[in-house]
Amino acid sequence: PGALTGALNWYRAMSGAALGAVGPVTVPTTYVWSDRDNAIGRGVAEMCAQHVTGEYRFVELPGVSHWIPDEAPAPLAEAILARVRGTA
Repeated sequence: PGALTGALNWYRAMSGAALGAVGPVTVPTTYVWSDRDNAIGRGVAEMCAQHVTGEYRFVELPGVSHWIPDEAPAPLAEAILARVRGTA
């Protein structure tokens, strides 16, 4: 009981001003997004690139919901390994 409230309060506590003070991400970054994600729309996901000055890759996994690690562990692992290997 209360676990969801605690998790949501973590997000509620963040403010735009606090996030703006963090600065851009300077390391190579891969954003893995799924086209059936009901929590994060494509436009919002793509806007993350605006906060990355390092090399940026956007990987879309079709037919997967918000729960990528549970529903598509192999494609997710491949996207991560491709970044680590520098092949994609």
